[in-house]
Amino acid sequence: MLVWLGSRNSIEATNQFTAIAITTIHAKRRTFSQCLGDA
Repeated sequence: MLVWLGSRNSIEATNQFTAIAITTIHAKRRTFSQCLGDA
């Protein structure tokens, strides 16, 4: 993904990377919350 930063589509690539990162964080947070709820 870092290769995209040098391209003219770097902004779009950054937006996609950010969206993926946010989705991953929310998924992990949701899983963590479920683990706490089950404990």
